[in-house]
Amino acid sequence: MIYIYLLYGLVFIALGLMMAMTARAPMPVLPRSSLWLLAAFGFLHGAHEWIHMGILILERTVGDGGILLLQSANLLPLSISFALIMQSGIETLITLQQWPRWSRIVPALLLVFWAVLAISVRQGFGVDGTIVADLAW
Repeated sequence: MIYIYLLYGLVFIALGLMMAMTARAPMPVLPRSSLWLLAAFGFLHGAHEWIHMGILILERTVGDGGILLLQSANLLPLSISFALIMQSGIETLITLQQWPRWSRIVPALLLVFWAVLAISVRQGFGVDGTIVADLAW
């Protein structure tokens, strides 16, 4: 299973490298801004997969202690990579399909929305559940 994450991360890193090289080409197929965003997506998503592989290795060697914080922190590059690929698509649509320029803000707004929602759920239900459990005992 670990080797799959090694290969999977390598493929995304290769994607990032290829998109970065394509963005530097004299006549890129897609808008340069979109290609640079795709390159950033590839690098960041590949890094996420390799971090995930490292977490799996740590779980085997040291057990589950302290891994939860690392798993939670690994959600950050995953979330940002998905926002980058969405931004890449929006940049392409703005350039090629004349989408409105205000749509550039959508990935950032969605990233903030989901982050606030995740924190709210954890704090809201987590704190409430803890209080109720404490009252029961």
